[in-house]
Amino acid sequence: MTGAARSGNYRALLTQGTFFKVGVQVSSISAVIPYIADQLGSPAVVVALLAPAFTAGTMLGTILGPKVLRLTDSVTGLLVGVALAQAALTSLVALDIALAPPWLFAYPLLLVCLLIGIVTGSSQVVSPLAMSALLSAQQRGDVMLKQAGYSGALVVLITAFTAGRLLPDFPRWHDADLLWISVAAMVVGAVCCATLRTPGVHLAKGPARMADTLRQGRSQLRANRWLRRFLTTNLVFVPVVLTPTFYAIYAAELLGSSLNVDQFLVFVGVGLLAGIPLWRVVRQKFGARGVYLCSALISMAAAALCIASQQWHIVPGLWAFGPAMLLSAVANQALLPAAYDWIFDHAHSADAPALISCTHIVISLGMISVGFTLGLIAEGAPAIWPLVTMLVLTVAAAFSAVQAPGIQRERSQVTARSR
Repeated sequence: MTGAARSGNYRALLTQGTFFKVGVQVSSISAVIPYIADQLGSPAVVVALLAPAFTAGTMLGTILGPKVLRLTDSVTGLLVGVALAQAALTSLVALDIALAPPWLFAYPLLLVCLLIGIVTGSSQVVSPLAMSALLSAQQRGDVMLKQAGYSGALVVLITAFTAGRLLPDFPRWHDADLLWISVAAMVVGAVCCATLRTPGVHLAKGPARMADTLRQGRSQLRANRWLRRFLTTNLVFVPVVLTPTFYAIYAAELLGSSLNVDQFLVFVGVGLLAGIPLWRVVRQKFGARGVYLCSALISMAAAALCIASQQWHIVPGLWAFGPAMLLSAVANQALLPAAYDWIFDHAHSADAPALISCTHIVISLGMISVGFTLGLIAEGAPAIWPLVTMLVLTVAAAFSAVQAPGIQRERSQVTARSR
């Protein structure tokens, strides 16, 4: 692919991913939807199950990912299909929150979160392979960081000027207005895919059957020590990934109706924008190991801030948990690009679909159990022990970060190194 084509695809993927991530952030199942569900009186167990249900769907979606790659040879068609499917499901969440009886709405919400997870899991196989086929390795990581940061900036603008004002006379529609913004952003992202230049680009298809995907992943796990280190590190980092959910539920329990979800999203957006220059430097100078270690240290700082504020009432609730959400957003921003760097630097391109699928499955299993446990722990607000638990878990993640590889040379997309 020519440099001009890569440059055009870089801009197209940056625009598409930015709008799509805006949609994902303002309807986040890790923070926004649990917060809304808790505020509308859902049972605590149902709130705690939302993230695990989404994760279970993600796990199923990653198993189906290699089969999704076989639906069409069009990279553009795959990306558009993922965006429109997620937009349709998010609209169902909005309708459920706005129209279903208060005693009923939480249960369909669980089902839709599972379905959104399936789409998300499939996209976790499709999207990195598409970016690796259309961009260089450096461009891939750069575009992923910028997508998150620019989308965060747009989320700040949206929540500052739009959210909560679209349907002010209908309280339950007010709770769902962010979700309709999410739907619109995802549709715009799908439209942006039309400018992609993909002549002659074919994605690695992976195994035809789900059983073959799992079998190939198990074989690779036994044969490659780097893959075992990858899985161990990312499993220990599961609590770091789940910190936004944890703090959203804890703050909802502690502060109740005095805190609006829009305010949380402003902190998240500012954090993602600020994280772009930070992670670009860390990724280039220290590689995946630096990213994982820095992420764990930032998460430790967020937990320590909340503990200090809760113990000594240093600042009001918003200014304790808002910065914690900001730091959590920064800590999570570069983990996925670093994980893909780790995989694509070591795996042959033909093995990538099965490896991405199988590693996501294993990590998703960890997220289901840890997510449910952390959700119940977060319901223990205003006690201090849930925050101490999160601090201990992030300290463990910092120690595990040394298993990640350091700075690597520019990686080939057709050769592999195994160690």
